Amino acid sequence: MTLTPNVLLIDDDPSFRSIMDKVGKKRDIHITTCASIYEVAHLENLKAFDMVVIDYYLDDLKGTEIAMLFGATPVLLMSSQAESCIEENMIWPPSVRTFVDKQEGPEALIETILKVHKRSRDRTVHYRN
Repeated sequence: MTLTPNVLLIDDDPSFRSIMDKVGKKRDIHITTCASIYEVAHLENLKAFDMVVIDYYLDDLKGTEIAMLFGATPVLLMSSQAESCIEENMIWPPSVRTFVDKQEGPEALIETILKVHKRSRDRTVHYRN
């Protein structure tokens, strides 16, 4: 795991993908963007990503269903419709680390990415010792 996260962002909103790409570059975070799970299927090495950020409502699947495709890779779920995404007794796949309200803005999402990446990296270093 690298010091700077390599992130896969899956979101069907082209303006949000563009903003995240720009904000990521400013913060020295490499963000690969895809509009759909179908675009993800064309990527060569999914294991190269340290984290996956998924829009909760995407294509015909929910973010929790898509998260299961990435195994143990840490996943952040996000949506601009936060209230409708979080059910009281919802069980998320183990890879899902947190949920982010897109309305908090791209900087808030970047900060969450950095926090989750640091926690994941610290656990990796700890287990190697």
